[in-house]
Amino acid sequence: MKKVIGIAFFIIIVISGYIFYSRVESASQPPRVATLSVKLTKIEESVETRALLFYEESSLVASSAGKLTWLKKHGERVRKGSPVAKVGDRVLYAGSAGILLHNVDEVTGFWRLEDAWAKGDMDLFISKPKEIEDGAMVKPGALIGRISDNIFFYLLVRVKREDFYPKWYDEKRVLLIFPSIGKEKEAKLLRLKSLGNDLLMLLSFTGWDELSGLRYLNVKLVKRRLMGAVIPINAIIIKEGKSGVYLVRGGRVFFKELKFRELGSALALTLDLKEGDRIVVEPDRVSEGSFIRW
Repeated sequence: MKKVIGIAFFIIIVISGYIFYSRVESASQPPRVATLSVKLTKIEESVETRALLFYEESSLVASSAGKLTWLKKHGERVRKGSPVAKVGDRVLYAGSAGILLHNVDEVTGFWRLEDAWAKGDMDLFISKPKEIEDGAMVKPGALIGRISDNIFFYLLVRVKREDFYPKWYDEKRVLLIFPSIGKEKEAKLLRLKSLGNDLLMLLSFTGWDELSGLRYLNVKLVKRRLMGAVIPINAIIIKEGKSGVYLVRGGRVFFKELKFRELGSALALTLDLKEGDRIVVEPDRVSEGSFIRW
C-alpha cells in the first residue's frame, strides 16, 4: 500500500513539475504571431475594350447568270489567280491572295478606315454577312463572296485617357491579347488622336486566318507584366510617415518600407518583396526589433 502511495506521489510531483516548467518556459519564449511567407505572382495590368478590325479584301462578282458552284471551301486560303468558283460554265478567279469567304458583308453606311478614323465612330451598324450557298442561282454583277487578307490587319480602339499607358506612345508598340482565339501579338501604334476624355488609337499587326471576316472583336491592351507579391492590407503599417511591413529575419522583426497598390479592400500589390520573405500579418502585436515565433 505504501508502495502504491509512493508511486502516485511521485507521478503527481512529475506532472506538477512539468506543468510548472512548461509555464516558465512559455513565459520566457517570444510571443507567437501570425506571419506570411511571400510568394511572387505574375501580375498583368491591361485594358479591355471593343475594337474595330480593318483589312484589305477583294469581292467576287458573277460575270454571268447561272448556278453557283464553289471550287474552294469557305475559310480556305487561296492564291491570287486561282479558280475559286463557277457560275454556269464560267470560272471565277481570285483577284487577291487570302481567305475565301462564301458570304457578302452587307455593311450599312461606311466601312472605310479613314472615315472611321475621322469620325472616331466605334458603333457602326453592321448587318450579319449574307451566306451565298453552293448551288444558288445568281445574276450577272451579283456579289457572291469575298477574299480577305489574312496577314495584314488594322485595329481601331478607343480608350479613356486614364487608361492610356504612356509607354505605348514612347515605344510605338502595344501588346494585344485576343481572348476569342487565345492568342497575343505585338502591334505598332500608327496614330493617336484626342477625342474629349478619350483617345483613339490606330494599330497595325500581322495576324491569323481566324480574324478574317471579323469586324468587331474584344481585345486586351497590355500595359505591363510584373512579378509581384500580393499581401493582406492589414499587414501594411505607417511608420514615421512611411508605408511598409514588418519583415522577420532570424526571428527578429524589422520594418521594411515599400510601395504598394491596392487591389481591393483586403489585398495590395507590391514589387518590393522577394520570394520567401516572411512578413507579419498582425503588426499591432509586435514592435521594431522584437523577437517572435510563428
